[in-house]
Parts: sequence; C-alpha cells; structure tokens
Amino acid sequence: MRVAHIVPTPLLPQYGTVSDYHLILAHAVLEDKTYAEFYRERSEAGDFIILDNGAFEFGKAIDFGDVLAAARTVKPTEIVMPDVLRDRNATVRNFEAAYRLYDSNAPVSEDYFQHPQEQWMVVPQGEDYVDWMNCYDELRDRIDRIVLTDESVTFGLFEELADWDLGGRPGVLSMLHNTHRCAGTYHLLGFQERMLPEMRELQEFSCVRGTDSGKGFSYGYYGMEVDTTLSGYPGRPKDYFNIKDDPFPNVVRHNLEVINRAATGQE
Repeated sequence: MRVAHIVPTPLLPQYGTVSDYHLILAHAVLEDKTYAEFYRERSEAGDFIILDNGAFEFGKAIDFGDVLAAARTVKPTEIVMPDVLRDRNATVRNFEAAYRLYDSNAPVSEDYFQHPQEQWMVVPQGEDYVDWMNCYDELRDRIDRIVLTDESVTFGLFEELADWDLGGRPGVLSMLHNTHRCAGTYHLLGFQERMLPEMRELQEFSCVRGTDSGKGFSYGYYGMEVDTTLSGYPGRPKDYFNIKDDPFPNVVRHNLEVINRAATGQE
C-alpha cells in the first residue's frame, strides 16, 4: 500500500517528496500557483498524482469543469469523479454528468492525464451500509455501460465506513470479495485513530493500492509521535494548508516514516 501524505503548502519542500504518491485538491491547484507548480513538477517526475474534487472539504465536489481545468495544469495520473457526501443518488447522477462533460469535448487524454490511459476514481456514498452498497453497485453498472475497464477505475473507500458495524474497511473489502463484487483497485480515503492497526489488517488485500492522510503531520505538529497506542487525535491545526511554522520537524518526519513502513507491512 502506498501513502499520500497531505501537508501544508509552505512545507511541501520539506515533506512533499517523502512519498511518490500524492492526493491533491483541484481547487488548490486553481487558487495557489506554488501548490500547482510543485505537483506539476512531481507529475513530470513520474509520481502518482490523484486529483481530488473537494467533496470532503466542501460536502460535495466542485464544478467538474474546474476539476478538468486543474487537470490540464498538473496532468494527474488519476481524476476523482464527483461525489456528494452520504448522498447515493446525487453521487451516481454527478458521475454520469461528469463523464458526459468530459466525453462531449472529444478529449485527447494526454491533455488531462499524465499517461495516455484515462484513469478515474469513483467514491460510493450512502447514508448507511445498504445505501452505500447500492451506490457501489450502481456505479459499477454505469462504469460497465461506459465500457471503462477495471484497470482504468479505482474505488475510493471513505474513512467513515469504519463507523458502521462491519469490521471497518477490512470487513467491507472481505464482504466485496466474498460476494464477488471486487473490481479493479481501491484507495482508502483518510484514516481514523486506528491508523496503524487498520493498515496491518489491510495487508492481506492486494487490491488496495494506497491511502492518504494528514495525520502524520498533524500529530507531529503538536509533538505527538505516531505509534500503535496513540489516541486522542488533536485535529488538523487551524488554516492547515497555509501553516509555515514547523515546531517539531523530527517528530513529523518520524511520523511520516512510521506510516510509510506500516503501509508496506514493516511496522
């Protein structure tokens, strides 16, 4: 499993290359030249870049035309299709509308992507597990109709799935496997406090490509070292992406390295 560490923009020179796997925000690409230039260079260097749509930050994705404009700037490896938090129907509708918008422009994939192969991430949503599962199945149906291959689609699993009594995301993946619903690869969107234990549990699933988290930096900012006993997440510091001070750099680097090792089964 690979890890995309989400860190403040002014500190990208220190921590932005701890991993060659990144999840970046489309609206930040459009609003912040420093942010956009850093990740455009990482894309040119061959790093894996996931361009996110801002649904977590705003409750729903930003306009997909703006996401495509950001894609032209940074040339990501993968683009996250629109989703609406906890809303199955809106997520499916927005996915269909977004792909129609992209396809109607007779696109040349190299204008938007790092590689000639289009690569998309879809994020099923729902109010509860049954609703989420229906969204997952409906998105798979739409993907089949568009004739996208499993290799060109990743499913994003949001961290709140751990709140439902299913054994967390390892339990969800087991259920998908047992009901023959697994398709393509999976990316884990964020982690809750059980970050390291959940990473260990996920090692058996080769379909999980990666995850993203800002917790390594956030804990480190407050001088807290990540380990298996850590609890009491302090939350992201205020104005996170504009933070310039770095009071505990050794702790931050320790945390990022511990998370990287855990993701590859070394911790």
